Amino acid sequence: MELRHIRYFVAVAEDLHFGRAAERLHIAQPPLSRQIMQLEQEMRVTLLERTKRHVKLTPAGAVFLGKARELLALADESVVAAQRVASGQAGSLTLSFVGSAMFSILPGILRSARERFPDVELSVHEMTTGQQVSALLAGRMQVAFVRPRVVHPEIVSEVVFREDLVAAVPEGHRFAGRNVLALGDLAAEPFILFSRNVSPSFGDQVMSLCIAAGFAPIFVQEALEMQTALGLVAANLGVSLLPGSVRRIAWPGVVLIPLAEPVPQTELSVAYRADETSAILPHFLDIVRNNTGDSEIGA
Repeated sequence: MELRHIRYFVAVAEDLHFGRAAERLHIAQPPLSRQIMQLEQEMRVTLLERTKRHVKLTPAGAVFLGKARELLALADESVVAAQRVASGQAGSLTLSFVGSAMFSILPGILRSARERFPDVELSVHEMTTGQQVSALLAGRMQVAFVRPRVVHPEIVSEVVFREDLVAAVPEGHRFAGRNVLALGDLAAEPFILFSRNVSPSFGDQVMSLCIAAGFAPIFVQEALEMQTALGLVAANLGVSLLPGSVRRIAWPGVVLIPLAEPVPQTELSVAYRADETSAILPHFLDIVRNNTGDSEIGA
């Protein structure tokens, strides 16, 4: 049984006239009659009573007409659904992010994606930069927000957000009342740094900035996430350098101080595999760019 046989039957059953149905289907009447007969033979059921004066549905034909309409509607819906997925209007997208992205641009991006493409299922996972790179390469993630950009031959990385770094010191620290700090002022301070196994790029950046300022930071504690670093600073275990967007959350026991000019910055990038075939991804990247542009947040 072919879908066209069902379409032909429905047309004849609705018009109850082979000539008018053939006209509507843009075929000749004799082939239409043969197709209906073939359908009845295959089903071993008489669907239509035919006389020289009229065409009439049999009880079996009436039942089949209702189911045939449902089947044709489902077929049409299936075509539309497939077209929407192929065009990136529906389907799913799996993305990951570093936790600090939630302090800046990511909530707005996710909100815009949900509003623009309500039929796209977004699967969102918080990961470290190192974990995200592995997940992208393994195909477990389709797009990632990493800090900063990833340099890898199989990954495309695009900077979408830049922000000033700030010094995080414990409340009551001798620098807590300062309006601005030179990075070199922190030379003698115990530092909370980010693990190179977890976030090598950002950890390397902080280390390089300190060395450029004339000192190697005194490492006392390792952090996996920005929130962890804030908690360790609040516990008076050391100081840290963090993205300025952490100002958007209130963290008791921590004072965030702007750094002196030239203010060092950190970058948030969107990354994806160079061979990624998701039809949704180009639309999502458009949303990212429209929500960021040359976005920058100062200290």
